[in-house]
Amino acid sequence: MEEKVRRIFVCSDSVGETANSVVQATIRQFNASQVHVKRLGPCVRSMKSN
Repeated sequence: MEEKVRRIFVCSDSVGETANSVVQATIRQFNASQVHVKRLGPCVRSMKSN
């Protein structure tokens, strides 16, 4: 049986290195061989709401 590919999107206000490290550590806790991590950033530019 083929394992389903899981996608994790990492949004960050910078380059996303810390968030990506957290995701990688989390993935290691599970049997997740088919995981694709996509970094998106910078996603947050300010704390002001429009």
